[in-house]
Amino acid sequence: MRGKDLDNRVLNYLELLIKANNKISVRSIAKWLWKINSIRSIQLSLTRLEKAWLILKTHEWKIELIQDDFSIKEKVKIKIKTQNIPLIGSIACGWPTLAEENIESYMSISQDFLKDRKEYFLLRTTWDSMDKKWINPWDVVLIRQENTAKNWDIVVALIDDSATLKEIKMEYWIVKLIPHSTNPDNRVIVVTEDLIIQWIYERNLGQF
Repeated sequence: MRGKDLDNRVLNYLELLIKANNKISVRSIAKWLWKINSIRSIQLSLTRLEKAWLILKTHEWKIELIQDDFSIKEKVKIKIKTQNIPLIGSIACGWPTLAEENIESYMSISQDFLKDRKEYFLLRTTWDSMDKKWINPWDVVLIRQENTAKNWDIVVALIDDSATLKEIKMEYWIVKLIPHSTNPDNRVIVVTEDLIIQWIYERNLGQF
């Protein structure tokens, strides 16, 4: 679906929701448009609509939908709650590289993506060892802070002050950090000590 077509459909659906006095969220829009696995495209559409002055964001994290009808503008406020999440640098999806934890910027993320009482960050990937999981170089991924993980979670693991993004598999006294890659150079990392689980991968937000 082209950007302009998607934007028109998003606007049309917002109008329907407002008239029905229904709850509005990025996820509900994506579900209605059969794009639940591409929520980022809905966020981009809302950004384009804002730049085109078809919707306005307020300081209270509300959005004003502006509809032109015979030169009369009717403003209707809808609530799409977001939260500023820090982008804290880059992480390898290959062999571990030095983690950079300087905040580069902040991004507004829908609270539909976030769990209560959890701390979230954004990281930019720099390698291709998770491309079979649709995590590609230079994608921005949403992660939540956790100290523990269960088997088959995708985690941010810290090894000797270096970080890497991998799927985890724990077997007795060893831990395997498993890549999912089309690149045969990416191999399993086996760790027996000095491993710290920093964060758990939540979702890929694509490239910015």
